[in-house]
Amino acid sequence: QNVVVILSTHIVDDVAQLCSDMAIISKGVIVRQGAPNALIAELKGKVWRAFITKAELDGAKAAHNVILSRLVGGRTLIHVVSDSNPGQGFEPVVPDLEDVYFTALTGAQKG
Repeated sequence: QNVVVILSTHIVDDVAQLCSDMAIISKGVIVRQGAPNALIAELKGKVWRAFITKAELDGAKAAHNVILSRLVGGRTLIHVVSDSNPGQGFEPVVPDLEDVYFTALTGAQKG
């Protein structure tokens, strides 16, 4: 019941399934803390995605709070945190713990 377990993992699904409370630590400082589902709920309606070209990535990072970029099927996928649609080509994303993690590390949303 009142047990503290330190779990260091990059597999965020493990955290959601195993932990009632979590903390994200960056450079020795807790940058986000709370119940996984509550942290995800804070991002509801604020995460957007778009597929862009690699050449557009720097411009997207300059214009938006890009929290994630990765290559998917030869295309660059970005996730952006914004209170409203960041523009043409973006669609809403159902946030998950990975979005919480990257938002915390980039400081895109203060909480």
